[in-house]
Amino acid sequence: MKLRRAAPALFFPLTTDDLALILARPVLHTKDLDIGHVHIMMTRKLLVKAAGEPNKETKQWRPERTKDSSLHITHTMTSSVVRLTTRYATINNVAGEQRNFRVSNTTINSATNILDILPYAEGASWNPQLVCLQDTRRELFDDIWRWIYTADETKRAEIFWLCDVAGAGKSALAHTVALNCFHEGVLASSFFFDRNIPDRRSPQKLFSTIARDLVGLSKDLVRQVSHILENDRSVASASQSRQFTELILKPACRHCIGRPVVIVIDGLDEGCDRETLSILRHQVPKLPGTFRILVTSRPTDDIRTDLSNISHVQHRSFDIHGDVNQRDIGLYIRDRLRYISTRKQLGTDWPGEQRILDFTRQAEGLFVWVSTVSEYLLTAAYADRKLSALLYDKSLRCLPAEAKMRALYAEVLSTCDWGDQDFSLHRKCPTLEVDEVLRPLSSVLTGFVNDGHPIRILHLSFRDFLAYHGQFPSVHECFQVNEREHSQRLVLSCLHVLNEDLTADIRGTGYLTTRFSSELTVEVERIPLDGSQVTEVLWYACRFWTEHILDVEGPVSDAFLAALRQFLTEKLIIWIEVLNSRYPFQTLYAVREWLQKTFPSETVLIVAISGNQYSQALLNLSKRLSTLRRREDALNSILEATHLTVCPSVFRILDAEKMH
Repeated sequence: MKLRRAAPALFFPLTTDDLALILARPVLHTKDLDIGHVHIMMTRKLLVKAAGEPNKETKQWRPERTKDSSLHITHTMTSSVVRLTTRYATINNVAGEQRNFRVSNTTINSATNILDILPYAEGASWNPQLVCLQDTRRELFDDIWRWIYTADETKRAEIFWLCDVAGAGKSALAHTVALNCFHEGVLASSFFFDRNIPDRRSPQKLFSTIARDLVGLSKDLVRQVSHILENDRSVASASQSRQFTELILKPACRHCIGRPVVIVIDGLDEGCDRETLSILRHQVPKLPGTFRILVTSRPTDDIRTDLSNISHVQHRSFDIHGDVNQRDIGLYIRDRLRYISTRKQLGTDWPGEQRILDFTRQAEGLFVWVSTVSEYLLTAAYADRKLSALLYDKSLRCLPAEAKMRALYAEVLSTCDWGDQDFSLHRKCPTLEVDEVLRPLSSVLTGFVNDGHPIRILHLSFRDFLAYHGQFPSVHECFQVNEREHSQRLVLSCLHVLNEDLTADIRGTGYLTTRFSSELTVEVERIPLDGSQVTEVLWYACRFWTEHILDVEGPVSDAFLAALRQFLTEKLIIWIEVLNSRYPFQTLYAVREWLQKTFPSETVLIVAISGNQYSQALLNLSKRLSTLRRREDALNSILEATHLTVCPSVFRILDAEKMH
C-alpha cells in the first residue's frame, strides 16, 4: 500500500532564497498585544501504582496491587496570540527564531490549551470487548508479564515483537495485554493501527498520540511537554522522528517515572513506514530502561529487516500448529459453538465431540477462521448442514491455512444472491433494506447492526482476499476488485454528488465568503451550518473524495477532468463549510501535489486550491474553529493558509496564471 504524507515537501520547505524573498517584503508593524495566561485544572480518574518501589539490588520492579485515586493536574499555560495582517502569515521558529509576516487585516487571538495542538488519533486505544478468551494464551502472557516487570532503569528500553500470519490472534493478545497493564497501572499508551480508518492507517498521529498519553503519568511530564510546545509549536506538525525526540525521548530521559512504562502498538504492518521502523530500531533503545513496548505485526519484509537480530528486540510468534495453540483454539471453538447452539436452539450436545475435534484440525491454528465460521453459522439457515459442509469438503482438507481462509471467504460471498438486481446498492433507492442485503455478510463485515455506524471489513485478511487481484486462483476472481480502478470510479461518483448537492440551498453556507469582522458576536463567529440537510451520501463524498483521488493514476477520462474542474473552481469553499461543520479539518497538501504530478498543465486547478480566495477562507475558518475550541483544527487551517501565502512556488504559479 502506498503511504501518503500529510505535508508534501513540494509546498512546505522554505529554502534560504525563499526566506530572503519573504523578508524583503515590507512588514506592517503593529502594537504588540499582551499575551494572557490560562489557568487550567484537569481532574481525571486514574488507576495508579500503589507504592511500587524498585528492588535496591536489582533495580527491578515488583508487581503491586493497584488502587483508585484521583490525579489533579494544575497546569498554567501561555496562550497564543496569532496576529495576521494583509497578505502574509505568522511563521514560528523559522531558522530558530520567530518571524512575523503580514497575512490579512484580520487579527486572530486564541487562548489555547497548548497540549490540544498535538494531533490525537481518536479510537486508537484498546477495547475490552476484543480481548482473548479467558484461560487462553496463558504461557505467552506469563512471559510478557515477566518481561514487563524485569524492567531495569540502568539499562535501555526494550521491544517485545509478536510477529505472525494474519488471523493468528495478535490483536486480541494486544488488547488483553493493554487491559491488564491498565489495571496494574503501568499502561502509558496503546495504538491499534487499522487500514480501514484514516487516522489509524498511517503513522502520522502515532507518536503525537503516545506523547499526549504519556503526560498523564505525572505533572512533571505535563509541564515539560507543554514547555516544549510553547517554545516551538511547529513540533506539533513535525516529522515522526522530531516528535519522538522532542515529545517522548527528551521528557522521558529528564523525568524518572519510577515504574514500568508499557506502550502497546498493534498492527504495525497496517500503517508504518520507513521512518517509523527507523525510530523503533535506532531511537527506542535511547529511552530509559523502564520503557517496555509491545509491537505486533505480520511478517512483512521491511519489518523483518528492521526488527530482526537486534539486542533490544525480543521476537516471538504463536507457533500456530503447536500443542499450546491447538489447545487454546480448541477452547475458543467450544466457547463459540456453545453460543451458537444456545442462540439457534440446537441442543446441549451440538455439534458433537467428533465435529469439535475436526473443527479444531480444520482451523489450522487460525482464530480468524474460527470466528468467521462462527459468524457465518449464526446467520446461516441450516447451521448444522453448513458446518458439516465446511468440515468435510474434500477440496478444503489439503489446503494450507491461508488458502483455506480464501476458500471460506468465497463460500461466504457465494451465499449472497448476486443475480438479484436489488442487491446492487444505489443512492436513488432510499427504500432499499440495507440490513437485508448485508445480513449474509455479517461474518466478514461489521457495523451494519447499529444505525449510523460505518460498515467496515472485519479482518485484514478479507480485504486482502478482495483487493489483491491476480494472486489467487481464478475461481475467486469474480469476487476481487482492482483498487485503483475502483477508486477512480468512486472519486468520479463523489465529484458528481459534490457538484450536484453542494449548493447555497443548504442553510448556513456562505459563512466563509463574508468578510470577517472583529466586532462579530460569539454566536456569529461560530459555524452556522445546518447539517440536517446534508445526506449521508454527501457526507461520505465530502469526507473521502480526497482519499480516493490520491489512488487515481492517469490517464483519466474527459468526464473525470471536467467534474474535477467544476468542483475545484465552483464548489471548493462550500465543501470546506459543510465538511468542517461536523468533521475535522482536511488539508489539501497531498491533493495539491497529486494535481501537479497528474495535470501539470492544468494551472487553473492548482490556483483553485492555492489562491487568495482559498487562503482567505482558511483564515476565516481558523477563527471560527478557535471560537469553538477546536484548536488542532484551527492550527492546521491557519498553517495551510500560511504556507500557501508565503511559499514562492505558489506565487510563481499564480503569476503564471495572471500572464495567461
